[in-house]
Amino acid sequence: MPFIWGTMAKRGQIFGNASLGSSMRVSNAKRLSYPGYNELFTGVADPRIDSNEHAANENVTVLEWLAAQPSIDKRVQVFATWETFFRIFNVERSHLDVRAGWNAPFQGDPNRTPAKDVIDALHATTTPMFGGNTLDAFTMMSLKESLKEKKPRVLMVGLGETDEWMHAGRYDMALEAMHRADAAIAELWEALQAMPEYRDTTALLVTTDHGRGIGCGASGVGFR
Repeated sequence: MPFIWGTMAKRGQIFGNASLGSSMRVSNAKRLSYPGYNELFTGVADPRIDSNEHAANENVTVLEWLAAQPSIDKRVQVFATWETFFRIFNVERSHLDVRAGWNAPFQGDPNRTPAKDVIDALHATTTPMFGGNTLDAFTMMSLKESLKEKKPRVLMVGLGETDEWMHAGRYDMALEAMHRADAAIAELWEALQAMPEYRDTTALLVTTDHGRGIGCGASGVGFR
């Protein structure tokens, strides 16, 4: 991950190296994505959320709270590979702009562009590899096309291929996906720095949904 280690680690801060005394832990004991994301976006573990199949989140996330602030004016977006984010952010209640999974991200968008047409067609015609988890490249294409138009104040991007390849037992593909995810983060940062609305006034936070220790199973390289 040359951007993470070569740029972010030098210009920013990295937390979570337990061997150096920088331990980062979640308080829920489920080691599953939905409980992890709930805790990440609300700050509190909820024992009711004990699986990835949990219904719409009863809790208000920080993104929902931010969207209601006058200074943000609902300019909050979520682009993610995993369709479960519709439930994690409870879109029926929060009305957050969430584009996730294999759902065509620009369906119903009145401001059509050739790029939007291609992206929607790719979502509709590509055979799903990971169930409700689309490809990271598709998510990033959608994000980059929307960013130019929407210019959100708060943006959450969820990449998931590393997690899926580890579940499939393909460590080689997980490493490839991690390298590409690092490049995607770098590309996003460069795009933000090239836009006057974001240049030198934007914070970039990179995190996982839940952790794993050594020997705790194959899904420990989850990167969303």
